[in-house]
Amino acid sequence: MGGDPLTRLRAAVGGLGLLSLGGYAVFLSWVPGPGMAPLGRYVAVFAALFVLYATAAWLVLRRRVEDRVLVVLILGFALAFRLPLVPGPVVLSSDLYRYVWDGRVQRAGINPYRYPPAAAELSHLRDPLIHTGINRPDKRTVYPPGAEAVYALAGRLAPDSVAGWRLIVVGAEALAVLLLLVLLRRLGVPGPAVLLYAWSPLAVFEGAQAGHVDFVMLPAVLLALCWRQRGRMALAGAALGLAALVKLYPAVLLLAWRRARDWRFPLALVGVVAAGYLLYLPGAGGNVLGFLPEYFGSAEDFNVGLRAFLTEPLGLEGAAREVVRGIVMLGLFGVLLAVLLRIGHSAREDPESLLRAGMAAAGAYLVLVPTAMHPWYAVWMLPFVAARPSPAWLWFTGAVSLSYLGYLWQPTAVPLWLRAIEFFPLYALLWWEWRCRTRVAVFIMAKAPRPGEVKTRLCPPLSGPQAADLYRSFLQDKIEQVRTLRRATPAVAYAPEAERPLFEALAPDFRLVAQRGPDLGARLANGFAEFLGNGHAGAVAIDSDTPTLPTEYLAEAVARLRRGDADLVLGPSEDGGYYLIGLRAPHPELFEGIRWSTPEVMPETLRRAEAKGLRVALLPTWYDVDTPADLARLRAALAGSQTPTPQHTRRFLTEPSR
Repeated sequence: MGGDPLTRLRAAVGGLGLLSLGGYAVFLSWVPGPGMAPLGRYVAVFAALFVLYATAAWLVLRRRVEDRVLVVLILGFALAFRLPLVPGPVVLSSDLYRYVWDGRVQRAGINPYRYPPAAAELSHLRDPLIHTGINRPDKRTVYPPGAEAVYALAGRLAPDSVAGWRLIVVGAEALAVLLLLVLLRRLGVPGPAVLLYAWSPLAVFEGAQAGHVDFVMLPAVLLALCWRQRGRMALAGAALGLAALVKLYPAVLLLAWRRARDWRFPLALVGVVAAGYLLYLPGAGGNVLGFLPEYFGSAEDFNVGLRAFLTEPLGLEGAAREVVRGIVMLGLFGVLLAVLLRIGHSAREDPESLLRAGMAAAGAYLVLVPTAMHPWYAVWMLPFVAARPSPAWLWFTGAVSLSYLGYLWQPTAVPLWLRAIEFFPLYALLWWEWRCRTRVAVFIMAKAPRPGEVKTRLCPPLSGPQAADLYRSFLQDKIEQVRTLRRATPAVAYAPEAERPLFEALAPDFRLVAQRGPDLGARLANGFAEFLGNGHAGAVAIDSDTPTLPTEYLAEAVARLRRGDADLVLGPSEDGGYYLIGLRAPHPELFEGIRWSTPEVMPETLRRAEAKGLRVALLPTWYDVDTPADLARLRAALAGSQTPTPQHTRRFLTEPSR
C-alpha cells in the first residue's frame, strides 16, 4: 500500500470499517429468527466483528496520531454500524419492551412501581406487541427512578415505539462520545482512540439493537468524571447521582472519587438520588424499590463469575447451597467495599489519577459483584478503556457475549466451562496488568549507530566510523546498566524504524518500540504514551550519552515513581537540558514547542511542570558526552577510576588506535 503512514492508516481503518459494515449487514439478514437459535448465530457474527474491531484498535493504538480526518472516519462508520439496527427486529434482549411499557404506564398517569404488567389494573394498556414481549410480567419494575423518568420522556417523544427508544439510546451514545473526546483531549490521548468505544461490537449491539438503558447512564458518568477532574465537587456529585438513578452500580464511583473532608461530592449525589425516589414515592410507597430486592435471589443468577467459581465446585444443594451462596455474596460485597475504599484513599487529584481510580472501581465491581453478569453490564468499562487501553477489559468486552450461548442450555445455568472461557483470561490478564503497574518502564532513546548520523560533533577528533563505534559502546553500556535495575521494564525506543533487527541483536531481552514523531518532543511524548498506556506505574526516558552516570540515580528515579511521591523526575545535565525524565502520567505539553539542545530546556520544563501543579523530584546534575571537551573529560574520568564499568566505552577509549 503506497502513500505516507497516515494515509495508509486511514485506508486500513476505512477498509476495516467497510468489512465491519458488511458484518452488521450479515447480522440483519442471517441472525433474526424464532426461538433461541438466533443467539448462537449472533455469537458467531459478534466474534467475527470483534476480530475486525480488535485489529482496528491495534492499528490506532500502535500509531497514536492526532488526526481529525481519522476521527471523522471512525465516527462516521460508528453511526453507519448503528442506524441500520434501529428499525430491525428485537433479537438479543426483551428488556426494551419493559422500557416502552413503563413509558406507556406513566403516560396513562400511573406510577410504574405500583403494579406489575400482568396486574388486572393495567389490562386496558395491554397490546399484542409490547405487553406480550415483556419478560417477568408478574414482577414490578426493577429500574430506579432516573430510568423511569427517561422512559416517561420517551413515552411522550416516541409513544410505544421500539425504534424510537433505540434512537434515544443512540443519541445518548452520541453525547457520551462527545464527552469522551473532551476527556481524551484533557488526558493527552489522540482522538482516534475513541474507536475503542465507538466501534466496539458490544456497544453497537447492546445499544442500537438491544437498546439497554445503561447507555443513557454513560453521559452522566463521563460528565461526573470531567467535573471531578476540574474539582467541581457538587456538580460531579450531582452528575454521578443522575447516573446512579438510571442504573445503581455507578454509585461505586463515589468511594473512588471522594475527597477527604469534602462533603459536597457525596451530599450532592445523595441529594439527587433521594430527590429521584421522592418523586415516585407517592402512589408507590414501599414498592418504590420494585423488583430490586428479589434481584439478589438465586433465581436471578445468570453468568455469575467469581462467586460461582468459589461455590459451584462444592456441589451443594438445597438449603446448604443457599446458605453458602449468601455467605460468599456478603464476603464479596465486603471485599468490594474494602477495595473501593483503598482505591479512593490512594487516588490523587490530577486528571490521570482520577481516571485510573474510576477505571479501577468499575473493574473491581465487574470482577467482584456476586450477582448476574449480563453482557451489557460491561459497557460502562469501554469509555475508560478508550482513555487507558487494557488487554484484560478489551478481552472481557468481547468474551462476555459468549454468555448468550447460555440461553441454549436453559433452564439449566450457563455451563461453568463457558464462564471459565469468559472470566479466566480476564483474571490472568488483570494479574499481568497489575504486575506491570508495580513496575516502571525505563526506555533508552537510541539511534542506530551509523557513521555520519550519530556523535557528529565529535568529528574531529574522531572519524565518522569511530564516532559511530563510540556511540555503540555508549549504547551497550547503557543497556547493561538498565538491565541491572529492579522493578523496571527495560526498553529501547529506537530510530529509524527499519533498524529493528540491529536493536534486537543489541538488546534481545528489552522491549523495543520504534520512535515516532517529527521531532524529539513528539518522540518523547509518544514514548511515554506507549509505556504508560500499557499500565506501568511510571516511565523513565534516558539518553545514551552518559556512560559514567551512577546507576543509583536511575534507581532513585524508578523508586520515586513507584512510590508515587513525585509526578515528574528530572535528571539535569550541565548543558541546560536533562539526561533523564520520568513521569507517572502522560503530559505531552511538557514536550511541545521546546527549543531542544539549548540551555532553556530544563528551566522551561520546570516552568511548565509548576504551571500544571506537578510534584517534581530533581536528581543530581550530570554531563553528556557531546563535544570534544566532553570526550576529554570522559577519558580523564575513566583513567582515574578503577571500576570496570562502563566496560564497552572503556575498551573503546583505551584501544591504542583511539
